[in-house]
Amino acid sequence: DPDQRWDGTHRGKELPIGTYYWTIEVRETGEVRKGMLNLLRK
Repeated sequence: DPDQRWDGTHRGKELPIGTYYWTIEVRETGEVRKGMLNLLRK
């Protein structure tokens, strides 16, 4: 859901600060999308 925020955790544990790369495939079209995010903390 694009309207939900992510708190930087996975299965209840904080992920380390860093750059994360992702790849998804859109089921309906087979289109592959790729990106990255930089996880920072205050």
